[in-house]
Amino acid sequence: MQLPSGFAETDYDLIFQSLPGLFLVISPQHTILALSNRFEQALGLPKKDLLNQPVSAICHHSYPEEEANALHQQWEQSLDYVRIHRQPHTMAEQCYTLNNLAGEQEQSYWQGINTPVLSATGEVAYIIHEARDITQEQLSTLRARRTEERFAAITQATNDAVWDWDLRNNTVIWNESYRTLFGFTQIDTDVSSWKNFIHPEDRERIFQSINQVIQSGGKFWSDEYRFQCADGSYSDILDRGYVLHDETGTAYRMVGSMQDITLHNKTEQQLKETSDFFQFLADTVPALIWTSEPDGTTNYRNAYYLNFVGRSLSSRPGFHWSELLPPEERNAVAADWQKNLEAGEYFEKELRIRNKDGEYRWVLARANPKRDAEGKIIKWLGTATDIHSQKMARLALIDSYQRFKFLADMVPVLIWTSNPDGTTDYRNHNYYRFIGDESAERPDFDWTQPLHPDDREETYTHWLASVRTGKPFEIEHRLWHYSGEYRWLLSRANPMHDQNGQIIKWFGTSADIHEQKLHQQDLQDREIWLQRTLTDAPVLFCVLRGPELVCTFMNPQMVQLYGNNSFIGLKAREAWPELAAQGFLEVMQTVYSTGQPFIANEYPINIPTRHEAPLTTSYFNISILPLRDGNQQMEGVLYFSVEVTGQVKAKNQAEALAEKLRHETEKFKLLSEAVPHLVWTAKPNGTIDYFNHQWAAYTGIAWPVSHQTDLLNVIHPDDSAWIKNIWLEALSSGNPMEFAYRFRSAAGTYRWHLTRALPMHNQQGQITMWVGTITDIHDQKIAQENLQEANSELKKINEDLDRFVYTASHDLKLPIINMSSLFEEIISSCEFKDPEHDKLVNLFYKSLDQINTTITDLAEIAKVQKNIHAEKEKISLPELTEEICLSIQDQIQSSGARITTDFAAVPHLEFSKANLRSILYNLISNAIKYRSPERVPEVLVKTSSTTDYVVLTVQDNGLGINLDLHKEKLFQMFKRFHSHVPGTGLGLYMINRIMQNNNGYVEVDSTLNQGSTFRIYFRKG
Repeated sequence: MQLPSGFAETDYDLIFQSLPGLFLVISPQHTILALSNRFEQALGLPKKDLLNQPVSAICHHSYPEEEANALHQQWEQSLDYVRIHRQPHTMAEQCYTLNNLAGEQEQSYWQGINTPVLSATGEVAYIIHEARDITQEQLSTLRARRTEERFAAITQATNDAVWDWDLRNNTVIWNESYRTLFGFTQIDTDVSSWKNFIHPEDRERIFQSINQVIQSGGKFWSDEYRFQCADGSYSDILDRGYVLHDETGTAYRMVGSMQDITLHNKTEQQLKETSDFFQFLADTVPALIWTSEPDGTTNYRNAYYLNFVGRSLSSRPGFHWSELLPPEERNAVAADWQKNLEAGEYFEKELRIRNKDGEYRWVLARANPKRDAEGKIIKWLGTATDIHSQKMARLALIDSYQRFKFLADMVPVLIWTSNPDGTTDYRNHNYYRFIGDESAERPDFDWTQPLHPDDREETYTHWLASVRTGKPFEIEHRLWHYSGEYRWLLSRANPMHDQNGQIIKWFGTSADIHEQKLHQQDLQDREIWLQRTLTDAPVLFCVLRGPELVCTFMNPQMVQLYGNNSFIGLKAREAWPELAAQGFLEVMQTVYSTGQPFIANEYPINIPTRHEAPLTTSYFNISILPLRDGNQQMEGVLYFSVEVTGQVKAKNQAEALAEKLRHETEKFKLLSEAVPHLVWTAKPNGTIDYFNHQWAAYTGIAWPVSHQTDLLNVIHPDDSAWIKNIWLEALSSGNPMEFAYRFRSAAGTYRWHLTRALPMHNQQGQITMWVGTITDIHDQKIAQENLQEANSELKKINEDLDRFVYTASHDLKLPIINMSSLFEEIISSCEFKDPEHDKLVNLFYKSLDQINTTITDLAEIAKVQKNIHAEKEKISLPELTEEICLSIQDQIQSSGARITTDFAAVPHLEFSKANLRSILYNLISNAIKYRSPERVPEVLVKTSSTTDYVVLTVQDNGLGINLDLHKEKLFQMFKRFHSHVPGTGLGLYMINRIMQNNNGYVEVDSTLNQGSTFRIYFRKG
């Protein structure tokens, strides 16, 4: 804090010390930090004895121990209120014996006001205590009260009915009190009005006594009688009179007053009755009752007292009650009693006295002084109540409490107790050890601070609700642990009640459940995962809880099984009455009662598939498991099932099929014995377990053989090794096998045989057996070998022919070129005059071109044959088509042809680029070459796709082909369909040859004078 200009911190201290009032500065922990000089002077204690001391030092300075403790509690409550609520608080007025300004001690009355001083953060930094001196106000109040009492006494004294009797005139005058006391509205002055209202039984006696005093010359008269009031009732009257005499001694006047003593008489009667009752009560109640003089001398003991200590002892002259005390305690108790006698204060003490049997028993001794109107003690009334049993029980309780504290510090839980208002008054050592803060033992410790910030409000709200309603408290929350983490605790508290049902204490425990909580969270996560899994899993699942098996969860599969009806919230008997009728619910109830699971396979249950539908029998693999809570107590059952109706039906079918298979097997063996082939079967592991009779007939070896290796002995030595490998590979892969090998006959000769074997599978795809045949193919094998030799020879001839064509095409080109050059030279050097000569020359040129074209096409065929196995590559059809169109640009322009492409379906193709170029070139150029003179040529080139092929289509509107006439010769070499256009007839032959060599084919649709469509099928993969 920045001090004002010209001030120092010591200046503020001097100002505070010099304040004329009574001020203290107190810390939030109730420690005195500073006090003003006036406060120091009033207490009469030096500052050094109070600074840094708790406020209890002030209380114990001015009061005895018990009163000091009570005053200290008021201080604590007020200071705690200021600290918690950050608001000023005014304490109740207190009486202190202090020094005045003159240094003399006197009683002073103070009223304390505690005001908080807040820090910048809003917390209470200091508390200013101002003690306001209200002594004068208190004394003024006391004086006013006493004045009122005296005034009331005077009023009562003058409340008598005063009368003045004129003896000479025999008249009487009354004061106003006469009306008040007796209720008369009018007063008659005749003396008869007085005499007539006296009770008839008292009237004569009263006036005789008055006349006797007057006649005897007496002055004073007094008597009691009954006087009638205005309402007819009688009051008891004490009447007093004074007789006045003249100088001759003759009575002439009498003055007096009438006092209503009805209440007094009744009181005396009641006192007598009360005294009698007190005597009776005192002698009856089981307590020692006594009275004594102001100096403490006992003047009365009740019968219980005398019987308790023994009448012989208590009746002995000089007996003093202190003789009943244990010798070692007499002086201390006597000193306390003497102190109370001198101070005139209430006495109370627990002490032991000896009974007539010599046993010392605990009693609670109390003594109250009785004072007169002036406050002077006129008597002491005392009791001594036998509390021996309670005292011993309390001592036992204290001992029990000590043991409780010992045990509370030993058990591995946090134990605490609270007052009825919810303030904590005890925590065991484990609590402070748990949070690692010994300072938490302070009374002002805020127990909510170690709680997790997210749990504080909920915990505090729950606790206040329990304190308000008296209901048990229970919550799971997190508390700071000295290890540096928050740990989960289960906190519980129950109230303790007195015999009237009032809460006198709260007892609470906080158990560390951190591991259980983490485990519980893990279980919850697992349960969520399980429910999600079961929601998607192909199983039927539900949860039934409680002894009545209430459904709390059904997965969608089970809901769907019952026609999309959910039974959540229903008892099992309400949800599934049909199961009760079948006795199935009793099975569930048995699992719940015994805790033993129930497991069954292919269990038949009759269920409705939809509302009000007849029951159908379904089969299930069932597991009913007990569901237990965290304490292993039965909570319900878990129902799992998988419908296996299909499997049961399949099994029944399988059994029927097995029987059928047995019959089929018999038929198979019967048939296998009839066929001329060797038929055999083998187990899944390859062990041959059957051969038909043809085995023995061919090999001369009886079946069954003694060892499986005997089967290999009939196989040619060159074939046995690789056959064994093929057989093992087939067993491993499960694939069918087929191979040809040489098989030895009974005559010792080897003949070629073809073995085929197929695996047979069950419904699960597992091999159950192998079935095989061995067929004699020796003659076919010999014929095949001869055919292979012929094919090899043809292939060689074909290759020689290809080489010839290729060589011939190259070797013939040069002579043709030379011939053309020579003919050009002859034409240029000779002169032809015959007109027919020009025709001959043109005919020669035409023949020469045709020979050249034929040689070129033959060379192209040879090239195609060589490129049959050319490497494939990814070809862009739009780019290749554009290249071809550029190469025949002159033909396109001269013919006016329009070429359209559509490669959207298949823009690329895996193929030999040279071969694909040859195909497209021939088809596009032919479409232009064989165009119709009647229309503009239009050519469409597009692609499409089927399951196994890519289709390239070239469509034109040209001359077309008569397929009825030329279909069978369409792809022959040198076949031409239009002689008016030059050509060799090799184009379609080359296209067909290329596609055949690449596992493709060609389709043609054509109509004369309309056009042709060529579809080229390229094999995928």
